[in-house]
Amino acid sequence: MTSARTLVTHVSPTTTATRDQHTEPTAGTVRTGRVGRGEIAACFPLVARPRPACLPLRTRLDHVATAARAAAAATDRQVTVREAGRALTGAAQIARDCHQPDLARTISARHIGLYTDLTRPLTAQEAAQVVGAATGRARAHLRTDPDQGVAMLTRILGALHGRLPIQLDGLPLPFGDIDTSLAQHRQLVGLARTQLVVGGTFALAMAGRWADAAVLAATYAGNDDRLLEGRQAQVTSRLLNRDGNGARALISASSSGVSPDEDYDAATCLTALCASATTRRLATDAMVARYRAGAVPREGYVYYRARYGAAVAIIAHAHRHPAAPAVGAQTTAEALAAADGYAAQEVLRHAAITASITDGDRSALAEVVKNAGLTGNVLNGRLPKRLGDIVDLASHAVRPDL
Repeated sequence: MTSARTLVTHVSPTTTATRDQHTEPTAGTVRTGRVGRGEIAACFPLVARPRPACLPLRTRLDHVATAARAAAAATDRQVTVREAGRALTGAAQIARDCHQPDLARTISARHIGLYTDLTRPLTAQEAAQVVGAATGRARAHLRTDPDQGVAMLTRILGALHGRLPIQLDGLPLPFGDIDTSLAQHRQLVGLARTQLVVGGTFALAMAGRWADAAVLAATYAGNDDRLLEGRQAQVTSRLLNRDGNGARALISASSSGVSPDEDYDAATCLTALCASATTRRLATDAMVARYRAGAVPREGYVYYRARYGAAVAIIAHAHRHPAAPAVGAQTTAEALAAADGYAAQEVLRHAAITASITDGDRSALAEVVKNAGLTGNVLNGRLPKRLGDIVDLASHAVRPDL
């Protein structure tokens, strides 16, 4: 049996866009209802990429402690490196989430230091650990200084591509001494490129620099016709430059048959956002129907689902769609059911949702955010020592000599 979600999936993104290729009263313009530039930046790029769950702080500490113990107990070097990486990456993220950037930088520096000054070349797995820690360090700059963060990520990519050692943020990255096959090297370069495109495009979009975001994605991601970060930046840049026909044409020309299901999420949202006055209600109906027919998100995609719901709620609210409050309520309920701090924080960011939910729901969302440590001032008491012990255990497992 074909589900309601499948029906919406395979009809709405393309038919709504192609049906409405006429020009608005001012040639090439598009009306976006009451969706402001800031709201658009908060919604897009909308791409389904996994993100670890943001559970209560003590639970997160338990998880990284388990990884550190697994690293220490392992007799297989690959298992040690993998589990220690999980522990150290998780510890640095906890520090960042708890508003302690200096501690996060200290942890990432220690992570990188485990793989410097070795008497042999790095393995592909060890090099990936350095790439992950270094790109995480660079991404921390993106929100406050997108240009600096993009520059750091670009340097990492260039060094990996050329197999060159560099100094980044005062730390040596030993990319000139890596023992990898050609395929493994391509994977490392691809990892760094993805971090640059995803992180850089998102940061520039949040800063309202859509044209720069589109150029960055085109430069490093090529001309992929899927609705990923780059193509969404191109669509939005055209929309904000009053080129509605161009924006709709890009959506219509985006690949669909070979794309993951979530690509249609962005397609329906952008189709509704870019629709002309005569087709806006039809496009918004399709967008809302697709979201409401969605299933509980799979592991790693709770935050994405919250962002998707927020985008639908914002556009539906701006277009005066009667289902806008129901969308906000559903997005809220899903975030609360998951008890995910990132998802709850995302929901609370948007007045289109918070204005229509109950005081009790707002309080419950705020409690989820607080329990996850995202409000700051919570990494205190015995928790800093516990985090430090986790970092020590994971680090010693990889490099007993340090």
